[in-house]
Amino acid sequence: MNTNILNRKFNFLTLSVCLALSGAEVAAQDQEKSEEVEQIIVTGVFKSSAEDGSAVAITSIDEDQLLKSAAVSTADLLKDVPGVFVNSALGEIRNIVYSRGISANSLDGNNGYFYVSMQEDGLPVQNALLTNFGPDYFSRVDLMTKRVEAVRGGASAITGANAPGGIFNYLSKTGLTDPGTIFRTRLGSEGGEFGNPYYRADFYHGGELTDDLYYAVGGFYRDSTGPRDPGYSMNHGGQLRANIVYEYDNGQVLFSYKKLDDHNLWDEFLPVSGLDSAKPIGDFDYNSSVNPRRVPHAFPALSTSNYVPGTVNDSDYWDPAEGINSTSDTFSVNWDHEFQDGWSVSNKFKHSKNQSDWNSGAAIFAMSLDVPGIYGPAPFGNGILAVGVTDEAGFQPYDGVLSFSDSSGNVLAQVQAENGQYTVLSSSLPDAPELPNAILVQTAFAPNTGASESINQFTITKELEDMSFSFGVFYSMSDLHWRSAEGGTGLSTFSPDREMLNITIERPDGTVQQVTSPDGFAGAGRIGAFQNFASNAEQEQLSFFFGHSWEISDNWSLNWGVRSEQIEVEGANQVASQYTDETGGLDGNPNTLYDNTIQSLGYPVKFKREFDYTAFSTALTYSWSENQSTYFRYANSKKAPSVAAFVDPGAGVNDGQYIPQGVKQYEIGHTVRGDGYGMTVTPFMTELTDIGGFGSPVQFTEVDGTTYVAPSLLSTIETFGIEFDGHYNVTRALDLRLSATIQESTSKNNAVWRANDPGRADDTILTFPDADAANTPKTQGALTATYNADSWSVFGTLRHMGDRPANANNSFDLKSYETIDIGASYFVNENLSVNLNINNLLNERGVLSWQGAGDFNGLDRSFSPVDGLWSVVHQQPRSIFLTITYAMD
Repeated sequence: MNTNILNRKFNFLTLSVCLALSGAEVAAQDQEKSEEVEQIIVTGVFKSSAEDGSAVAITSIDEDQLLKSAAVSTADLLKDVPGVFVNSALGEIRNIVYSRGISANSLDGNNGYFYVSMQEDGLPVQNALLTNFGPDYFSRVDLMTKRVEAVRGGASAITGANAPGGIFNYLSKTGLTDPGTIFRTRLGSEGGEFGNPYYRADFYHGGELTDDLYYAVGGFYRDSTGPRDPGYSMNHGGQLRANIVYEYDNGQVLFSYKKLDDHNLWDEFLPVSGLDSAKPIGDFDYNSSVNPRRVPHAFPALSTSNYVPGTVNDSDYWDPAEGINSTSDTFSVNWDHEFQDGWSVSNKFKHSKNQSDWNSGAAIFAMSLDVPGIYGPAPFGNGILAVGVTDEAGFQPYDGVLSFSDSSGNVLAQVQAENGQYTVLSSSLPDAPELPNAILVQTAFAPNTGASESINQFTITKELEDMSFSFGVFYSMSDLHWRSAEGGTGLSTFSPDREMLNITIERPDGTVQQVTSPDGFAGAGRIGAFQNFASNAEQEQLSFFFGHSWEISDNWSLNWGVRSEQIEVEGANQVASQYTDETGGLDGNPNTLYDNTIQSLGYPVKFKREFDYTAFSTALTYSWSENQSTYFRYANSKKAPSVAAFVDPGAGVNDGQYIPQGVKQYEIGHTVRGDGYGMTVTPFMTELTDIGGFGSPVQFTEVDGTTYVAPSLLSTIETFGIEFDGHYNVTRALDLRLSATIQESTSKNNAVWRANDPGRADDTILTFPDADAANTPKTQGALTATYNADSWSVFGTLRHMGDRPANANNSFDLKSYETIDIGASYFVNENLSVNLNINNLLNERGVLSWQGAGDFNGLDRSFSPVDGLWSVVHQQPRSIFLTITYAMD
């Protein structure tokens, strides 16, 4: 390993530990420190309690930290939480969050919140999950966000619904707690060279309507090009929120409503060379986008009815400038009431309708023109251009000469097709020495997903002099749908302008056939990079939970709880098969190949599965003094499959294994605090078992072109680590905050399937020795220094992300990197303030996600890059934001 990298890691960790150990000694001698306000938490506990001594691994992010961070996404706010890994390289949505090595299948954002629960005001934003349909599509931080509580460790196993990996609760302001009016404008630029504009406006207004009745309303609108300009806005839209609080003698009722209508995209994988440097190849640079160019077009939608030749059953439209249009209508009611004699009840209800209408790219691979999968069935789906005929015998490729032209009609390349082999005859296409005759495979990805969901959680608590008992019920009913849609697949030039290529084939008899439509896409909505299907499912979840807290003595306390989970998933999948319409497809012309291959949905394949398990956690706390305590917590729980596990396999849903993963967690938290300082050190151990029993599978191709999923191969991840979470007021003006994690995560019993030729007969299992767990850094952390003066403040944050194995077989590492964020605030007067933030000051280019390049094995990350050629998503580049806030009482 590089000595400089080792030195940087050692210096960062040495500084962290020194601050942790020296803070108590130095600060204890300072008699001039201000007294800190006790923080009350509501997450990870059965009843609100003081954060200190709660026996919960929790980090609270207050409103001041929210402003200083200039976070782009909800996930960005969690970067400084110890033990929590955050990959927000994709931008505002589709991010990855996990904690303490509970991280299987965490290299792809399609299931980025699988192990954790993202909540708003105590209930999940989206409880039932599909692939590429998770909570961060429907949650945005704005001026109505009061604070964030981040819980990791065993407490989440019994206080969260099927979420053993952590709970992240985004709490809202109300007119009762936060009366006043705030307007905020944020102007900025993203993209490293400050070339991509960012505009955002927020507002908040809250106060008293009448005696005991309070209101609040707020929201935002934002428009931004994004970190790498694709030629259109990647993020535009906003949300409106409102709530009303009725307070009476012994309780209160909170009514809330949220309307979200947002459009978002992310950067696709950039072709690079070199496992250490990851430098862009060809004419691409670090600011280049490989997302599809804007070529909006209509196409026949996949429908549940049988195809009638020459007709369009339904139509759809694809426009990447619309991005993923995520909408949410959410209504909630929270009721809290205190009875006499220590009894209290709390009921939280939420109904939401969340929808995502996709207009994005997908499966954007960099490869050479002679890869056979471009022209016929690809290893993981139906095929790209489908230059041939598909019948009951499977796909039969056409022979001939393929020509690739630009929009002006200039022929840029020709390829000879013969017996399923493809030879480049000539090419003037832009390429790179690492990838000659290069193109980008482009997919107009346009599925539609949605869920209607109702959630209710009821808790009753009895408090005695030295103990309390809580009993509750959680219920969720979710009605979900998925409908595939593709506006075609095609090829673009391997260049930053990504021009779609016009493709024809001249058959041996001299007939010239048009492979792509005038928009540059083949398929016309009926074939594509993936197996198309339609699915409907219901998930019903019922949980009973019990918690007991006992102050055994002045020094000892015991907290324990148990939770039973019952989950039932029922639905039906309709998978499409494809064939060639000999009559010429939609236009009746057999020589326009782009609309000749037809998909027809098969009969519904019904499925129904039930899961029933119990989670348990207990914590014993010893208080050495009012400023020092130690707790030990143990938790044993499971993680049941999400709905994605039943939708993704399609017609093979009833052939697969569905084994809940086991999760054991141990932690010891030691906290010391005083005037101006505080530090919590938490050694932990987690064991994640039966990995591979469900999830988003890699699909293989049958001989008839349909797909299947091989039987599960189960593995285990064990993680040992230690977290540091603390702060130290060096002086009244200078404050230091530290979060750091050191961990060792080992993956055992690793194996993968290798699909060779189409069909199951020659599939093989490749095993790997026990190794470091994929995508889990050995070290990560953040150190923030803040200096506060009378009318201004400045801060700087140094973040470290350690090396991470790129795959389970540890064939190479994603290299460590450091990032520096800086910011300054100036308070013009008591109402007006100005903030300046520069994120990623030095424009570091750490790699957070990757896939292969050169062929269609890219999504199977057990394959290592060949000759250092791969595709990556770097961390968000440098950005600058100017924020102006005006507040009135």
